[in-house]
Amino acid sequence: MANKYEASMNFDLEMVREFLDQIEDELELGLEVDDLFDFTENTDVEDERQRTFDVEFRGDDVSMTYVVFMDDIDAPDVAFFVSDEELADAINKQMEAFCQKHGL
Repeated sequence: MANKYEASMNFDLEMVREFLDQIEDELELGLEVDDLFDFTENTDVEDERQRTFDVEFRGDDVSMTYVVFMDDIDAPDVAFFVSDEELADAINKQMEAFCQKHGL
């Protein structure tokens, strides 16, 4: 994979959309939240799928690969592989904030 910086976490499926909304609200990347949630929700158990697209981060285009592995029914592992280390760090910070907010 050409992208080399990772931010990843295991989610309950019902929390994925909220997290995607949170990173879009906080980082303003231009994510298509509904499409990414549908992509996640429609991944079969024990299947891994990915989608690569560009986002804008701090005025620059950054390549992002969104990877879903449906580890168990309604429990996807979600990973963001990005070409910008600062963006990976920012997503990881959003994951930490999300966990704190939900007591995870």
